[in-house]
Amino acid sequence: MGPHDITADPLYVTPTASTPASVSLKLQAGSPAIGAGTTMLAPATDINGNPRPITPGAKVTMGAYSQ
Repeated sequence: MGPHDITADPLYVTPTASTPASVSLKLQAGSPAIGAGTTMLAPATDINGNPRPITPGAKVTMGAYSQ
């Protein structure tokens, strides 16, 4: 564990589902991962090609999806 690690429920939308296609690892509102990332070593876009961060000057969301 590092000094900047977050050890909390990320509040995924649907982390478990009856079928793998129904799983969603997008974050719910209020997730501690929203705005908790850094641009250091982060890709310029998220998994869907959206800019990271979505709003210029905003903080980066941790994970595969920008919010």
